[in-house]
Amino acid sequence: MSGNKKQHKMLFKTLIVTFTVIFTLYVTVSAVTVGYFIKVFFDRGELPEYSIYPLYSDISGEYSRTPVSFRSGGNTLRGCIYGGENDKGLVVLSHGLGGGAEEYISIIKYFVDRGWRVMAYDNTGSCSSDGKGTVGLVQSAIDLDAALTYAENSSVLSSLPKVLIGHSWGGYAVAAVLGTDHDVKSAVSFSGYNEPAEMLGEFAGRLMSTPLAMLETPFLQIYNTAAFGDKAGLSAVDGINSSQIPIMVIHGENDATVSPTGAGIIAHKDSVTNPDAQFITVKNRGHNDVFFSDRAVKYAESLGEEYLALCERYGTEPTDEAKEEFYSQIDKNLSGELDKAMFESINEFFENSIK
Repeated sequence: MSGNKKQHKMLFKTLIVTFTVIFTLYVTVSAVTVGYFIKVFFDRGELPEYSIYPLYSDISGEYSRTPVSFRSGGNTLRGCIYGGENDKGLVVLSHGLGGGAEEYISIIKYFVDRGWRVMAYDNTGSCSSDGKGTVGLVQSAIDLDAALTYAENSSVLSSLPKVLIGHSWGGYAVAAVLGTDHDVKSAVSFSGYNEPAEMLGEFAGRLMSTPLAMLETPFLQIYNTAAFGDKAGLSAVDGINSSQIPIMVIHGENDATVSPTGAGIIAHKDSVTNPDAQFITVKNRGHNDVFFSDRAVKYAESLGEEYLALCERYGTEPTDEAKEEFYSQIDKNLSGELDKAMFESINEFFENSIK
């Protein structure tokens, strides 16, 4: 009997040691994996050196802008007011993750041409704004809250009725912020996700196999909670439902970044109780081309094929001279052409909300 007891104790100790080693290894590997994940997804966002789409430098001779800056947490965010002579209302634009507001110059130009003033700023850790990184998926809503506070306290902007438009990271923000006490008349969300937790899980699933993603997701949630505290669970649907503010949710059916049947706001439309919410699925569109015309999308695809052929010609990355030649011949009026019917509908939607 004593021998059996010793064997049982040894077996128990072995199991405890084995479990401790495996658990320690799991935690260590997970910490490294999540650290890499955070670095990849939430590193600083910068404007690309070259772009097939119009930037402000392409229209600076026709459209003026005035710099603005405001604080969000410990960082200074910077942006611009476009159409400073317009007084129909203020369109506040929230951009996507990994870039900046200037990449939406086609949208900015569209609304300026229709009598709106536009406030477009770079989020934390993006382009002209402060921040070593973009922090996480809730940050866009925090920054939009700060932008609206700035506009409401501005002697120049406070009297203008305010409407919101956002894409992806910004698409989430314009819906989530509706749950705050800002005086917003309406919002349009492109390609937005509903909850940061669900979106983090979806991101992880693309980087790793499903079982591994399930193991790492709790650590991503810990990071999200540590970064945002009681705001970590800020939900787009909750924002929509807590207000009676009209919102238009638009999503491409082929979106491979924010799934329209997974993390996307549009996938949760059955949970929306706001009677003034409408949902639009755009056929044959993905994540970043959801607001462009058919001509623009086909042109962008042809440019992609041309650039791939250019890379093959050089064997590696083309020279700076070759890149400059390639990008200089692009018709940016065509590449940045918006879906006319869609934006006429959005403009009417905004106008009706401020009557």
